[in-house]
Amino acid sequence: MSSSPRLSCFACGELNTPDSRFCKNCGRQLVRERQTPTVVHDPRNRLMLILVLVLILSCALFGIFGLLSSKILRGSPPPTSAIGQIVAIS
Repeated sequence: MSSSPRLSCFACGELNTPDSRFCKNCGRQLVRERQTPTVVHDPRNRLMLILVLVLILSCALFGIFGLLSSKILRGSPPPTSAIGQIVAIS
């Protein structure tokens, strides 16, 4: 018995040699697992999260500042008549 790793067929469970492309029992194509693992704690992920949070916070702050400094919140508009003309108050 050899100590080399063997591939298991996902369909029938038959153990095949590592260089096999198809199962020797059922003939289906063998699927190899990915050799490179997914990096979970990549520093770029943290940097992207920080950048997105800063962008959201700055948009919220500029939006609030824009609302507070706009003409709408500075005071009430002058009264107008029904047809949209400014009415003089005496």
